[in-house]
Amino acid sequence: MVTLQNRQLVFVLAMYTLVAQERIITSTELKANANGSSCWIQIDNYVYDITPYLSEHATTHEYALVKWCGKDATSGWKDKDGKNKSHSRKAATLLRKYRIGAMR
Repeated sequence: MVTLQNRQLVFVLAMYTLVAQERIITSTELKANANGSSCWIQIDNYVYDITPYLSEHATTHEYALVKWCGKDATSGWKDKDGKNKSHSRKAATLLRKYRIGAMR
């Protein structure tokens, strides 16, 4: 018989496996991907390869993302457009698909 407690345990184990297998990225690797051809950014302790998104963002938003390539973009993420406003949930959902690892 499958109980709620068993389901919770399975979920916890699955999440642990995902986290344990996450790629660890060094600051050297992050800095090496600092241009429009290969643009990685750090937000909080996670790294995102936003290269495929650069051109889309440039056509729909006033601010370019290239200046953040190879850097910690946390401040830009949390202070959108310099108006002390964080990005939307929709943006956060979109960002997740570009996540490639965590900073060491």
